[in-house]
Amino acid sequence: MGEKIRLFVGVGSHIAANFHIIGGVFDSLYPYGAIMNPPLKNVQTTVIAPGSAVMIEFTAEVPGTYLLVDHSLTRAIDKGALAELIIEEPAQPALYQPIGR
Repeated sequence: MGEKIRLFVGVGSHIAANFHIIGGVFDSLYPYGAIMNPPLKNVQTTVIAPGSAVMIEFTAEVPGTYLLVDHSLTRAIDKGALAELIIEEPAQPALYQPIGR
């Protein structure tokens, strides 16, 4: 828990993607995969052009299921442009507590 997660996300089609992690904020974002350039910091959503890629680093502070989606949600929900990242660690009651349990 608290370790940096690095994702390389590419788009191969002719339509740009609006990449977002539900429940997360990108600590560092390298647009166009330009890892030698200074990153953007604390970004929630990024556009990935067709045929392009980004590198994202973020930290999962709490365990759970993080949805990786195309923020054009009709593509995520209707066409399956989503994935799950499951973080399995002990609960962190000092950081959060479930509601209604």
